[in-house]
Amino acid sequence: MEAHKKRKFAGELRLKLLEFGELLEKEQTKIMLKNAKYQHFPRTPLYSGPISERLKATARRLEEEENR
Repeated sequence: MEAHKKRKFAGELRLKLLEFGELLEKEQTKIMLKNAKYQHFPRTPLYSGPISERLKATARRLEEEENR
C-alpha cells in the first residue's frame, strides 16, 4: 500500500512539473517576443535555427489560445 502511495505521489509530482515547465516556457516566449519588438536592427535575425522554429510555434500556439 505504501509503494502505491509513493507511485501515485510521484505521478502527480511529474504532472505538476510538466505543467510548470509549460507555463514557464509560455512566459519566456512572451518575454522574448516582447523583446523582439524593440530590436533596432530589423535586418539582423534575432533567432535562428531550431530555437527560432520552436519560438514561432510557441508564439502561434499562444495566439491561438488567446483567440479562443
